Amino acid sequence: MLLNEDELHALAPLRLLPLMRPRRQSPSDYGSLDKGLGLEFADYQLFQPGDDIRHIDWNHYHKNKHLVVRKYDQHETIAVHLMLDLSDSMICLDETKALAVKRLCGALAFCLLHNGTKVVLHPMGHPDAVRRFSGAHQWQLCLDDIEAVPEGGQINLSEEVRQFCYASVRRDHLVILSDFLVEGQDAPLHELFAELTHRLVLIHPTCTAELEPTLEGGLTLVEAESSHTASLTIDRHTTSLYQQAYRDYYQGLKREAESNGCPYHQIACADPLNLQMESLAPEGVLVL
Repeated sequence: MLLNEDELHALAPLRLLPLMRPRRQSPSDYGSLDKGLGLEFADYQLFQPGDDIRHIDWNHYHKNKHLVVRKYDQHETIAVHLMLDLSDSMICLDETKALAVKRLCGALAFCLLHNGTKVVLHPMGHPDAVRRFSGAHQWQLCLDDIEAVPEGGQINLSEEVRQFCYASVRRDHLVILSDFLVEGQDAPLHELFAELTHRLVLIHPTCTAELEPTLEGGLTLVEAESSHTASLTIDRHTTSLYQQAYRDYYQGLKREAESNGCPYHQIACADPLNLQMESLAPEGVLVL
């Protein structure tokens, strides 16, 4: 099982704070044990041309001689799309990273479903594996599908995001779990951020090996997804240059993302799940 019972109990109290107005759903979107339209009476409003005559309150008319219509508050839901990257570049340095990323994705999905949102799972590079879940009763199915996501392979992150935008015309939430490496691809990620009409959250899972590499000597490096090679000698100076380039890249990514209103979170895969979720859900509120 992807998450144990203690972890599920710890996740259950977390609440969701969506920062984008959810779209209005039809009453038939969710099955319910309650009868009726799922609408709650809010107030009366004077009848205007174009109002639905089925909502006229005739009792009020017979008493006060004014045509009024009943207005209702309709429950609204949102859909959160979880785009999961388990390509070669994400898992080449640490065999345990794939499981840690799946567990974090599963924790997010569990919280979202228990807060009344729809969850759409998008494993990058596997369009046939896209799955949709609605309702807290489907959390186990969702976690099973996350656990079964294939690992490895090559992806084009920019193209994945573009295809999502073409396929999803509604302004839903999009959460991407990835290393956001786009070397050699058509457009910088920040250009895509600026074009998105969706609410976007970036989560960058990291491992110790990429932050503090211990390699030494003469090496031939192979880029995990493009298969390009480079020969170099690894010493303290080379490692320092790499670490500076690493910091510069991700600081720039965070700056560009946040300037376009897209939160960026860096999560250490070696941390326990409760610490990872605390960084995403301070004071027990998951902000998406």
